[in-house]
Amino acid sequence: LLGCMPTHAEGGAAGIAIIATLRFIAGASLGNEAPATLAYLTEHGLHLPGVHASLVPCSIAVGALGASVAGLFFAWVLSPGSLGVFGWRLVLATSLVANAVSGGLRGYVLQDPEAGMTAAELGDRRNDHVLRVLRYHSRQVLLAAALQAFAVCGLYLLAAWLPVHFVALTQLPASLALTIHTINMAVLSGSILMGGFLADKFGRTSMLLSTSAAAAMFAYPAWLLFSLAEAGVSWFSQFTLVAIVGLHWGALAGLLVEQFPKGVSGAFG
Repeated sequence: LLGCMPTHAEGGAAGIAIIATLRFIAGASLGNEAPATLAYLTEHGLHLPGVHASLVPCSIAVGALGASVAGLFFAWVLSPGSLGVFGWRLVLATSLVANAVSGGLRGYVLQDPEAGMTAAELGDRRNDHVLRVLRYHSRQVLLAAALQAFAVCGLYLLAAWLPVHFVALTQLPASLALTIHTINMAVLSGSILMGGFLADKFGRTSMLLSTSAAAAMFAYPAWLLFSLAEAGVSWFSQFTLVAIVGLHWGALAGLLVEQFPKGVSGAFG
């Protein structure tokens, strides 16, 4: 549907309102599925729970990678004018394939979420609704939201805003800029899994503190390097930020589940 929506020039404020509504629906869907998936993978990954938990944010990064690959393909086969007019709509249309595949996978792996729970955990799950969880676990909810904010903002900056800024600064052709962006999204996917693995090995708190410190120290110098408008330097800055955010997000995934009792984390789904 997003690929069929009018641009701001075509639809004005109405077009923006429609796109915002569709984005809200997509966000509500993700909010319904992601916590339950995160809890399920973490609780069933007994030996490497951090790696299993990191599969959820990794899947989001893989989605961004797929979109970048699709954009790169259309940037190569379409003229710059055609790419700006309808090429971006074709990229969104390719998501129908991903939706079909994910729907099939859901049907294949879907299991009873209450399987393996004790009687006490089943009682927590069946009695804990959202308002009850917010009442009795408000501190954990606020902590999880605060921790997740860094990763979500980092993903938006790296996957959505930064590529446009990158092209505007360096004046690179769209195909070359998307090639660089595709490489960085692949790095993001791998670094998320590595973050989950390192969190299992060295501890989640240690990983989160170290990656947060690295981001704090390097973020401002990275923007200064971007301002040089040199392709190689800008790519290196983006690459480093991607690796730091990926390691942080991978370590964070397991910690989010550990903040809540097993039955409560399942109830969030």
